[in-house]
This record gives sequence, C-alpha cells and structure tokens, in this order.
Amino acid sequence: MPNELPGVTIADEIKAQTILLGAPGAQVPVVAPPRTPFVASVSVNPPSIAAATHAEVDVTVTGVHTGDLVTAECPAAVNDDILHVGTRVKATNTVTLRLYNPTGGAIDDAAQTWAFKVYPIA
Repeated sequence: MPNELPGVTIADEIKAQTILLGAPGAQVPVVAPPRTPFVASVSVNPPSIAAATHAEVDVTVTGVHTGDLVTAECPAAVNDDILHVGTRVKATNTVTLRLYNPTGGAIDDAAQTWAFKVYPIA
C-alpha cells in the first residue's frame, strides 16, 4: 500500500499499526460487529379482548434483544376498533403488544401478519 500522507514514512505507519493493535503477543479484545436494524413479519393472533379492556400479546420476533427499540405496524385488515397502544421487548426474541378494545363488546380478531421494525440499541 503506497504511502498517501506526505512526511509519513512506512516505518511510521508500522509503528502506528503496532500501537493500535498492541505489542506482539498482547491480547486484543474481540468486539462483535454492530447489529443492524431489521424488519420481521410475524403472524399475530390476539385473544378475544373483553369490552373496555387491554390485552397483552407475546410475539416471537427472532433477533430482538432487551434494550432494543421496536415499533409495530398493524395490518390494514386489523379490526378498526382494536387500538394498538404499545410495544415493548419482553425478553430476547419476545415482543409484547398491548392492545385496547374501547368498545362495549368483546372483539376476537383473526390472526394477521404484523411488521416489527427492530432498531438495535445495545
């Protein structure tokens, strides 16, 4: 690799690399590469939600870790009266959806595919 910095010799570059990598035989910590954001499409079948109550639905989202930021996008066909009021990572690979039924009767919606956008934080 040709020297691209004026006044810097190859020997200077080797010294710099030695300082960055450590002395021969020194242990260099292994750092995992950063995780990248991803989208997971998962089938969600909420239970029957009684009138004027909340329901929490645990969903398996492979690759999510506690501390990650997750958003959920409900499908267009979800029952109009069901309100999605929250999403949180419960545990590794598990996301909890919080749904609310504000109506005067129970709602038992069908299973549908939701999109989960995961933004790794830790």
